[in-house]
Amino acid sequence: MKTVRIISDLHIGVDDGADDFNLDEKEFIRFCREWLERGDSPEPAPESGPEPKAEPEPKPEQKGERRLVVAGDGFECWESGAGSPESALRSIRANRPELFAFLTETPGITLINGNHDAILRTGSEDFGAVEELKLDYYGWLLYLAHGHQSDGANSEKKCGCFGRMVAWCVGNGERLIDPDLDVNLEALAEICGGTRDPKQSEEHARKVAQDEGYDFVGYGHTHVAKVVQWEGGVIYASSGKCRDRNGSLDVVDVEATPTSLSVVATLRSVKTGEVLKTYGSATREKIAHLGIGESADAPRITVHIPC
Repeated sequence: MKTVRIISDLHIGVDDGADDFNLDEKEFIRFCREWLERGDSPEPAPESGPEPKAEPEPKPEQKGERRLVVAGDGFECWESGAGSPESALRSIRANRPELFAFLTETPGITLINGNHDAILRTGSEDFGAVEELKLDYYGWLLYLAHGHQSDGANSEKKCGCFGRMVAWCVGNGERLIDPDLDVNLEALAEICGGTRDPKQSEEHARKVAQDEGYDFVGYGHTHVAKVVQWEGGVIYASSGKCRDRNGSLDVVDVEATPTSLSVVATLRSVKTGEVLKTYGSATREKIAHLGIGESADAPRITVHIPC
């Protein structure tokens, strides 16, 4: 089995009023590292009695592959009061050295740049960030990006000038007036004609899937966690955000085997790993047909949308 955990929109800043990352750094690092190393449900140690007989070390393919993807806007380089995006990134690195090193240097973590941290890929230093990530797991084709490419106010092709102006204003408002100003402006999408519009992102993802033949498309950017399954079985997920001041984080888990692809979006406690809420899930299966040894992707679709 191969597994991808997607998180996004952490907006880690320089620890000022415009910094949206309010999780405990050490708890967050432990949360991510433990998942990379052993998953969410490690076997408990026996309380008493003789030590169990040691099991043979599993082969690499039995252990499965795990990858943690930060799907954009991991770092806040637009709202910072540190100056240019490159200066902001240097300040974040200086103010949060352990967290910065963990995300940029740990094997198994892939950084996708968003609009707020495009400097990860375009700046003078190479952090290994990518604009998009394409994976082939057992024939399942996965596509991951931040998703701002569909947003006219934030697209790099249009310079993102309007988005940067709004972010600068919001950042100053958070520092001077209210640290939760951006949370109270979630309706900005309607005012600004499509900024961070979930429907627009989903339409863009659907077109990408249709044009390129992907089985799964995962975006960040909208700050809205969800799972949708379209006709034909293609799955789309949005990875939500770092939930403000309550020690929780939206995550999307994608599990692939030779015969199935499963996706679930949840809200988890960073301290305990506990699932606090399930936003949605979907499963797609490959079913072997009888007769001449053929197999085809005949999706058996299971969708869970909680009330």
